[in-house]
Amino acid sequence: MHLIKIPFSKGSLGKSEGSKFAPDKIVELTQDFFFSESRVLPLFDTIAVDINQNNLSETHESIFKKISEVKTNFIALGGDHSITYSIFKAFAKDFKNPGIIVFDAHPDLMPPETLDHETFLRKLIEEKVVKAENVIIVGLRNWDAEEWKFLKEN
Repeated sequence: MHLIKIPFSKGSLGKSEGSKFAPDKIVELTQDFFFSESRVLPLFDTIAVDINQNNLSETHESIFKKISEVKTNFIALGGDHSITYSIFKAFAKDFKNPGIIVFDAHPDLMPPETLDHETFLRKLIEEKVVKAENVIIVGLRNWDAEEWKFLKEN
């Protein structure tokens, strides 16, 4: 199993700068994660994506390339929600009818003027990377009027 660290926070529009520290902390905590009472440790191959906190497009190209190389048996650790766009786009290119389950209080369906944590899901749908009917959002409780309109229409 591959753990792919994507310590990116600039897609959060300054709302969650600390998200770039999450991948290292999660990997650190897996060192005490056992699969059984006999203290069998999980075997993870940790891979880091080259991140440029000041260049959104360069970072997303790096994410897409790394996920495309690994292809299967991975868990991507981020980072802000914007990284989901490139992760899913790389994953989806090898499948005919992919779907995505998003666990979030917000739908992340704002009009995509740029790629960020509030637009990634709409961008995936509008670019036909994923069909709207293949999206499940779990935990939704807070949305913008524009997002609600998109949800009703799609």
